[in-house]
Amino acid sequence: MFAAGFRSLALLAAALLPALPAATSSTFQDPHGAFSMPIPAGWTSDTPKFHGAGASSGTAFITIFYIDNADAYPGLLDKFKGLIWNQYKDHRLLRTGAAQLGNAAAAGRFEVYSGTLKQGGAEGIVRMVTAQVGSDDVLMLLSSPTADWNKFKTDFGTMEHGVRFRDGVNGPR
Repeated sequence: MFAAGFRSLALLAAALLPALPAATSSTFQDPHGAFSMPIPAGWTSDTPKFHGAGASSGTAFITIFYIDNADAYPGLLDKFKGLIWNQYKDHRLLRTGAAQLGNAAAAGRFEVYSGTLKQGGAEGIVRMVTAQVGSDDVLMLLSSPTADWNKFKTDFGTMEHGVRFRDGVNGPR
């Protein structure tokens, strides 16, 4: 089952994002004060045990990992790629490039993958987006089954582009 595979990882992600925002029903406020994120109507947010945020709607998921003092964790995106690849057979890189995560001052990076989950055999899409916020790194993972991607595309865009970091200031390291 698709949902079980991603919930077991606590990693979630997806691909191409729309220009139009979705209706927002609430805003997640990070308990540490580092960021806030709009939560579209029909989504349920939660505060994970790690510094970050999570939200889901049916078979779609989003997770933010906020890594304080990221200099101690080089290669964050590459490490998460390995974790995701372990959950898939036949994974394929679809797109990669620069991305703007919310109000982060410097452009980040994104990668989009598709593949078949080993657990349950569902086809899925995973989008990973990274950004720097001061000396911290942020990784946002978005995911859904391939067949449901267009259904969640606007909501994913609302969350990816609507996340707000405490000061939005960052720069190259």
